[in-house]
Amino acid sequence: MKNYRIGFAGTGAFAIPILLALADVATVPFVFVKGKHGKSDSPLVDVAAQLNSTCIITEKSSELLPHCESATMNGLLVADYGLMIPGSVLALLPNNVLNVHPSLLPKYRGATPIPAAILAGDKESGVSLMVLDQAMDHGPIITQARYRMTGSEDAPELERTLSELGANLVRTHVLPYFENGKATEQDHSKATVTTTLARADGAIDLSSDVTNTIYRKILAYAPWPGCYASVLINERTRTIKFMAAKPCSESHNFSPGLYRKEKKLHLIASDGCLIVERLQVDSGRIVTADAFINGYRTALPILA
Repeated sequence: MKNYRIGFAGTGAFAIPILLALADVATVPFVFVKGKHGKSDSPLVDVAAQLNSTCIITEKSSELLPHCESATMNGLLVADYGLMIPGSVLALLPNNVLNVHPSLLPKYRGATPIPAAILAGDKESGVSLMVLDQAMDHGPIITQARYRMTGSEDAPELERTLSELGANLVRTHVLPYFENGKATEQDHSKATVTTTLARADGAIDLSSDVTNTIYRKILAYAPWPGCYASVLINERTRTIKFMAAKPCSESHNFSPGLYRKEKKLHLIASDGCLIVERLQVDSGRIVTADAFINGYRTALPILA
C-alpha cells in the first residue's frame, strides 16, 4: 500500500485521537483548525506541532483551498472542525474528503449529535466514517462502530468514548477506502437533524419538568449550556446550575426545590427527586453538595 498524504481539519477535543490515528497510517502535511486573526485555543495546535505537521488557522473554510492546491494530498479527513468544507475543496479531492461523525448516521446529522442521543435516552450510540458531499452529513458511509450506552454518560464522557471508536475506524478503514473506494449510500428517509445549542436550552422548571428530563439535561448539556433553574433560597431567587446528579428512588410530597437530608442534597421536581452532587450558584465557583449544604445549612429546608 502506497504512502498516502492526507490533510486533517479539526478543532475540538473530539478530533485529537482521530488526528493521532491518522498520523499512524498516513503522512499528515497540514492540520487545519478554526480560529481568528491567526490565533486559536484549539488543542490541535499543539498536537500538530508534535506531529511536525503544518498548522493552518482558518477563520473561513474558503481558506482551505489554496493550501490544498499547493500540497500534493490524496485526501482530507475532517472531525469536529466547526466549519463546512467548501465545494471547491470537495471538487479538488473528489470522493476523498472524509468525515468522522459521532452518531450512527443518518440519525442525528448536524452539530449536536451527542447531546441529542443523551436527551433522547438512546440505548445505543456510535460513530460513522463517511464521505463528505455538499449536503450536511449526507454522504455515503464507509463504516460505523456502535456503542451500548449505560444511561449515565455525560456529554464529555460520551464524546471521549466515541472519539476513540472513531480513531479505531480511521486506523482500520481510511487507507482501504482510498484503495477500493467502497462506501454505502445513506437511507435519507431515516435522517434526523440536530440543532446548535443555545443557553436557553438548559433552563428547567422544577414545578413542571420531570426528574428524568432534568437528569438527562444535566448529562447532555455538560459543560455548556448546563442545566439550571431558579430556586428560592432564604427568600431570594438564585440561579442554580446543576453540574452533576444521580437518580433517587425516594418519593416525596414536598414542593419543588432544594432540600437537605442528612449529608445529601435533594432536588425535588414535579414527579420525584435527584441527589445533587455538584452545583454552581449565581455563576460562582462550582462546589460539592457538602460544601453547599455547609454554606446554606440554615437556609435549606430539611427533608423528613
